[in-house]
Amino acid sequence: MLRLTAFFSLILLATFSKAEPTPQKGISDTQQLIEKLGSQDFTEREAATKRLEELGATAIDAIKTACKSQDPETARRAQEILRKVEGKLANEKILAPTMIELDVQDTLLDTVLAALSKQAKCEVVLGGLKPEELANLKVTVSTGGKVSFWTAVLKVCEVADLQVAVVGGFVAPGAMPYLGRTKGSLRVARNTNQAVVLEARDPKTPRRSAGVYGAVLVEAVPFPKNTTMGDSPTALLQAWPEPRLQWQASTSAKVVKATDATGTRLAAEFPTPSRTDTVATGREGIVLIRNADGSVTVVRDGSSGFQPANQFAPNTHQAVVRFKRGDKVPEMVTQLDVSLFSSVRSEIEPISIASGLVVNRTSKGVGGSDVEMSAIYQTDPNGKLVAEITLSYDPRAVHPVGVADELPGVKGTTNIGYGNHTVYGLSVTDKNGKPFGLGLRSGSNQIDGARNRMVMKATLELVPDRNGTDPPDTITFWGTHAQPIEVPVTLKDVPLSIGK
Repeated sequence: MLRLTAFFSLILLATFSKAEPTPQKGISDTQQLIEKLGSQDFTEREAATKRLEELGATAIDAIKTACKSQDPETARRAQEILRKVEGKLANEKILAPTMIELDVQDTLLDTVLAALSKQAKCEVVLGGLKPEELANLKVTVSTGGKVSFWTAVLKVCEVADLQVAVVGGFVAPGAMPYLGRTKGSLRVARNTNQAVVLEARDPKTPRRSAGVYGAVLVEAVPFPKNTTMGDSPTALLQAWPEPRLQWQASTSAKVVKATDATGTRLAAEFPTPSRTDTVATGREGIVLIRNADGSVTVVRDGSSGFQPANQFAPNTHQAVVRFKRGDKVPEMVTQLDVSLFSSVRSEIEPISIASGLVVNRTSKGVGGSDVEMSAIYQTDPNGKLVAEITLSYDPRAVHPVGVADELPGVKGTTNIGYGNHTVYGLSVTDKNGKPFGLGLRSGSNQIDGARNRMVMKATLELVPDRNGTDPPDTITFWGTHAQPIEVPVTLKDVPLSIGK
């Protein structure tokens, strides 16, 4: 009887299994999420939006298609998702780190840093007091595979009890400026403004709270001594970009979450107004240190030694985070989730191009909307080729190249001259890409106050290549763009300062 019951049970189970609805085939998970963007249920629309943002690049083709949807809600949400996803991808690309791998045992510290420098293609050296003694310290370091540049640096700092002192000419508060003096076999930086300097850490002070995102290290650093911070609990964050990254300015900081030792959330004050003028207007904060060998080191510094008395102004690598003062003033943020919003400069690229030039006919440049260029060339009474060019751009967003900068993809020339054959960032080439030598007959530049734009006018003489050059075909304005970035990091045990 028991076997008969089991037999009927199996028949019933098989019958109900066949009756169960099967998942809809032919529709991917991504497509189902796209369809839910237009759902009648707000909660379902929000959940689909959040999930598509998380999928990011893997769903980008479907998101682009959804932007053209006939349903207004689906199209609107897809466009917003696409903007965020593309922004995140661009941010990750800009901040992609240099990858480093170290695996050494009982090796001289200076030798380890030399190996790190070779992989990073930037100089990582020792500074501070008695760096030659540090150089002879033997250490064992293993990164356990390839890691980001700053993760490798922090690993070395941990085993050798070091701290970051100088990066790209910027000096950490309380650190010693780098003099770069040669002593014995100690490696020294040839270019301080493209180097990372490490120094011994004071054992009496705790190690700085640090977080790494891509090519940027963020540390909580002490405020310079004898400076006024106000009566709010405040933290000073220092961003250390890899030297190859052309950092322009820190604009603001957003506190995502902050908790004290009891787990209580701390309320952040509204951030101070963002920097809007990123054009260098003077030499404040620039210090020249004359070395013993006669060379000069340029230091951009935010420490007390180079600040006006009792006044603190963060440098372009720093951000100040303030918290509201309650009944009990916290001394430390146990966990701080924060995003630094900054701007960096792009790689050198053509900003505007006027091609297909015709003699005595004005040509307009094509490129970014933030640049306007017009050009015309002709032959003067002496048979010389002359080009007249007018250029207008926002100097906060665009920087022209200098004559020493290398232009990607540009062919050489046999003309006798200097640098890359640009004037004001302008180059002139024939249809084969061969550049003309340029002579500046006249030129002017001035700021258009009403539009806050730089207006440049130049009359250039075009010198053909010795081996022959076809007629002028293209005028290119070379430069770099300012690009916004976000650096999200989590810091542990961040000390807070408060004015008296």
